[in-house]
Amino acid sequence: MYLGLLAVTYIPYILIEIPSNLVLKKIGPRTMLPCLCIMWEAVSTFQCLVQNYADLLVYRFFPGLCEEGLFPGFLHFICLTSIEDMNCRLELDAYMKQHQ
Repeated sequence: MYLGLLAVTYIPYILIEIPSNLVLKKIGPRTMLPCLCIMWEAVSTFQCLVQNYADLLVYRFFPGLCEEGLFPGFLHFICLTSIEDMNCRLELDAYMKQHQ
């Protein structure tokens, strides 16, 4: 039963990955990532409505649909950070650790 739930989760994850990356490139991570997070939170909230195995199979499809763009989006967002911003963050982190 668990393998069926896992398979249902990864079907939309695999099918929507490439279109999601194209949309991410077109609209940017600053718009897409918050939308995906809000959709994922809404889907997780509706998990309380699951009452049997068939409902659970249908439910597990939607988190895979919402999660598929998060990992590539976060990687894209991190790669856009400039070296100067990273150095500034590291210096600020070192300063905060010294003055705790």
